[in-house]
Amino acid sequence: MKKGDLYYLMHIPATKVLVTKVHKKRHFHQTQGHFNYFPAISIVPCVEVVVVAGKHKGEKEKHTQEKFNRCFRRIEVKDERR
Repeated sequence: MKKGDLYYLMHIPATKVLVTKVHKKRHFHQTQGHFNYFPAISIVPCVEVVVVAGKHKGEKEKHTQEKFNRCFRRIEVKDERR
């Protein structure tokens, strides 16, 4: 997954999204199991997309990569020349 890749929504193939940014977000959480109740840090891979076709055209969305990979499939392009 990289910037500029085109994906379609699995259950609504007419909805297509373009990846605009791939980044890692820090998630702080605190549980009793950690040493002296110090907060733990998790690194969560995230992706930002823009809907380019479908009902919500033009909307920006943010997803975790885990959720994104469950819902979207990459559109394979044979020739990327313009």
